[in-house]
Amino acid sequence: MVYIYKEKEVVKYIRDSEIPEKPYIELERMIPQPVKDGYTAVLNADFESNKVWYDLIKNPRTLNQAKQEMLSKIIQYDSSDAVNSFTFNGIKCWFDAEQRRGYAQSILSCKTLQVETIQVPIGNTIVTMKVSDADIMLAKVHLYADNCFMVTLQHKNTVNNLTTIEEVDSFDYKSGYLDKLVFTF
Repeated sequence: MVYIYKEKEVVKYIRDSEIPEKPYIELERMIPQPVKDGYTAVLNADFESNKVWYDLIKNPRTLNQAKQEMLSKIIQYDSSDAVNSFTFNGIKCWFDAEQRRGYAQSILSCKTLQVETIQVPIGNTIVTMKVSDADIMLAKVHLYADNCFMVTLQHKNTVNNLTTIEEVDSFDYKSGYLDKLVFTF
């Protein structure tokens, strides 16, 4: 047998023991309840109606959990087009690190061979532009990307050094990034 009783506002149970002196509910067995991650099952009872149930109580977040959530937000924001994009003649686009290396090599090849124009893919369009303009644009995009990388690292470091959940939750992970680049040629 299992006996459910209340002690100091907390519902408790005992197995195969003496019947408690306090008001109790007698059950043949305790029915284990599956509990969702992040929750605790708290036993509850109504002694007047002899009903027993479990309440699911959300576990409080730990500081480490809050930090992990914020670090995920930082990583997601850093890899989004909210950070990784620029505008070229009204077209929103981005060159990732590998593309920037490839375009830098193409520009260097054009300079070496004294070619004056180069074709650059912008969105779904191929744009022909002066090699000097492409070189300047690529350098600005690269420096912008470097700056964003540094801001993201600083944000991660700051979050890892915060000491309260409130500080973590109020951290503005979108701050500090440069204004988006806008090119018109």
